[in-house]
Amino acid sequence: MCVGAFPNNSASGVAVSGSYAYLVGDFYGLTIIDVSDPTNPIAVGRYYTHEGAYDVAVRGDYAYLASSSMGFLVIDVSDPTRPVRVGGTSPFASMRSLVTAWPYALVTELDAGVEIFDVSNPTAPTHVGRYSSVEYKLNVAVSGNYACLADDWNGLLLVDFSNPASPIRVNGFNTIGTSYGLTMGDNYVYVAAGESGFHVVDISDPAQPVRTGRFDTVHHARDTVLVSNLAYVTRGCT
Repeated sequence: MCVGAFPNNSASGVAVSGSYAYLVGDFYGLTIIDVSDPTNPIAVGRYYTHEGAYDVAVRGDYAYLASSSMGFLVIDVSDPTRPVRVGGTSPFASMRSLVTAWPYALVTELDAGVEIFDVSNPTAPTHVGRYSSVEYKLNVAVSGNYACLADDWNGLLLVDFSNPASPIRVNGFNTIGTSYGLTMGDNYVYVAAGESGFHVVDISDPAQPVRTGRFDTVHHARDTVLVSNLAYVTRGCT
């Protein structure tokens, strides 16, 4: 049952911290929404980015944005009504998704790979490494020293970034469909794989990933999130 909604027709990413939701989209950048009353979400602050942003992660007083034209941005959101940019990098390729794995942030790029930034000082993020790849990266999740990439028609890629200056591909897994979204929990990766549905992959041995389950979502599986022992999957017609 839907208890509330915030009107927006270009949202591409969201993060929640405390009583606030942080929404990014193609045209406007970052919108901060007070969700203390879920039935009446209210926008309280905005930070505009040229050509918008695609993904967001929040840690403490900072929001981290993947922007298509402005690169990797760090926004101080300690005052939700007045978000201020305090750090960032020059644009690389078009950045699409990101995840934080303290003290690092991993950001995917279209047709380029994954950039790794040290964000231990959020006001001065430092580029420390790159996993280069020409494949079309759609999403990234992290568990321990391993990053798992949703790699379009190539399925999944597992990358060891224990040495962030020199990340190494460990293995891959073919989901027999377009890998769009994923999440990681314990020794498993949960994958929304387009027309082939929802997959569960055991990565307890990262060198030998094994599919342990699959669910036919009928329509294309687009993204997934894990809450306790439940996986929530979004789906669409194409």
